[in-house]
Amino acid sequence: MSEWFLGLDNPALIHGILFGLLILGAIGFPIPEDLPLIFGGIVAHSGNVKVTTTIAVCYAGVLFGDLLIFSIGRRLGPALFEKPWFKKRIGPRRVKHLRLRLERRSLWMIFIARHLFFLEL
Repeated sequence: MSEWFLGLDNPALIHGILFGLLILGAIGFPIPEDLPLIFGGIVAHSGNVKVTTTIAVCYAGVLFGDLLIFSIGRRLGPALFEKPWFKKRIGPRRVKHLRLRLERRSLWMIFIARHLFFLEL
């Protein structure tokens, strides 16, 4: 697959594939985000696409995927709070605290969660 991808000479197609793979990975397709990002770096290094455009497309794909998952969770998530295994792991006080913060600053919270995932809230 890598030879086929590196052989492409259409920048719009390359960026579309990268963006699509990042979105598919976000919604559960079994591909880690790192692979499209690495492929994007390799293709940009080979000179088939501009580095700055590839960075922008990959960054937009990652953030759009996060927003998509956030939107799905916002619509389908309330049923999750009723599951016994979830109640054991995350108490109602913590859920209330996170919910209030998300309602006030949803986009900012998504940005922080993406870039500071190693910190605990």
